[in-house]
Amino acid sequence: MHPSGRLTRSPILSTDVNISVSGMVACAEYETARDRRSRASRVKQERPNSSTSSVANPGPGQRLTVEIEYRQALRYQDAAVSVRYPSVTGPRHIPGSPQSDTGAAGRRAGLHPVCAEEVMSSRARTMRLPGPVYVSIWQAGEAAYVRAKAGVAQRLIALAWDRSLARGARVKPWPWADTYPVARLEAPRQGAALMVLAGAGGRTLAFGPGHVDGTPLPGDPGNSVVSGHRDTHFAFLRELRAGDTLLVQCAGGRMAHYTVAGIEVVRKRDIRVLLDVGDDRLTLVTCYPFDRPIPGGSLRYVVVATRTLSPAL
Repeated sequence: MHPSGRLTRSPILSTDVNISVSGMVACAEYETARDRRSRASRVKQERPNSSTSSVANPGPGQRLTVEIEYRQALRYQDAAVSVRYPSVTGPRHIPGSPQSDTGAAGRRAGLHPVCAEEVMSSRARTMRLPGPVYVSIWQAGEAAYVRAKAGVAQRLIALAWDRSLARGARVKPWPWADTYPVARLEAPRQGAALMVLAGAGGRTLAFGPGHVDGTPLPGDPGNSVVSGHRDTHFAFLRELRAGDTLLVQCAGGRMAHYTVAGIEVVRKRDIRVLLDVGDDRLTLVTCYPFDRPIPGGSLRYVVVATRTLSPAL
């Protein structure tokens, strides 16, 4: 629960993709599992400070566990980081039931009436930390947020890819998207499976690896170039080795098999990675080094995989 009285959203909703989009994904997945008689759970926010947990098809005698996560930004001032832990208890709320007056204590605290029946004292703690530690805390939070957004987007894009294969036409992952999936990329040894989007601009790469315009589509003859972020979708590139297999599902459902032939680090402006050298290859590009605190930089990590007639599994 947020100090202001707002309920923090579950991880699947913690994204700027769009709250309605991520909500639709959670709802659709839950209802699909429920209808298939599979076990599933969902947390739905009814209003500020109130949510409902739904469980589908629990087994006889099964024990259910509900976890509540608390998140709060740290306050940094005068070389000190402070955090306040609020402790609030309130009456049980059943969605659809009328709210009751919870007393003056809660109103004085500025809390939502539903949770303000009894207010307990909060505890404040101040820690003396150097500036770089504060920066590291912020960067870790930002990285987690980016990964959450990327994960939710890939699920939506995968649904759009399945529909495009069924219809034989392009399908946008959400109505206002300015991109669409063009291929599915797998790295079996690394356990990676990703949807490749059309275009490699900044907005597109936030949701998945992007196909560079002007190069053949993945699976087509020539040099197909795909770019992605090193800290999300293309983090697995650092684990690729010569001889590893890459699988590409193309439009229409056909499969293309590639074998990693080489890995190199080049300058950002080195256009050799875009050139057609006469063979059929897949070129994957991301920023380098992988552990650099600030994204971007002048170097690029390039993985070149050549097409094979059969999978080398």
